[in-house]
Amino acid sequence: RLPPQPAPTTGGEHRERQQRLTNQFRTDDVFILSSPPFAVHSNDVEYRYRTSSDLLYLTGWSEPESVFVLRYANGRWISSLFVQPQDTLKEIWEGRRPGTKGALEHFAVDEAFNNDELSSCLSTWLNESKRVFLRAGGNHEVDSLVNAAVGKRDRARQHFGSGPVAIEDPSGMLAELRLRKSASEVEQMVYASKVASIAHELAMRH
Repeated sequence: RLPPQPAPTTGGEHRERQQRLTNQFRTDDVFILSSPPFAVHSNDVEYRYRTSSDLLYLTGWSEPESVFVLRYANGRWISSLFVQPQDTLKEIWEGRRPGTKGALEHFAVDEAFNNDELSSCLSTWLNESKRVFLRAGGNHEVDSLVNAAVGKRDRARQHFGSGPVAIEDPSGMLAELRLRKSASEVEQMVYASKVASIAHELAMRH
């Protein structure tokens, strides 16, 4: 009773979504999007993880402890993703991690870094920006780096005006982007609705 399952969203479509977002930015803007933390069920038992819908929308990346950044450099917008480093011991218990190699091979990003490089990279990029698009509260380390960059009063800021001066919430921009559905999104939504409809019929029979 179901039609053929639609194809997953392509990397090209994720790139198009990123471009629609960056078209609204200035070249001295930086956009930062963090994955949410794990939700704890009880003690050390966690709920099944699901990343933010916005991160899935822009990249398709679903792994935890990740930070996605868009910045302008060398005449173009560059997408960067910070991910969990590969760790054999942890992967035995928690499952495989794509790592930086998997991020570059299978997802719509230009650069991939391990999480331990976040502080140094982001500090440099923030210093080269004037405005930061950030939804606060998703990642305490990112929030601290951004607040420190905005509040910095060093000689470079005084003499050359370097560093960001404003923080803006991109939620409205992202919501507006996601309001307009592509043909592939509509196909996936229709398929999901049919699955749900049949599932309800089967449940009612029992």
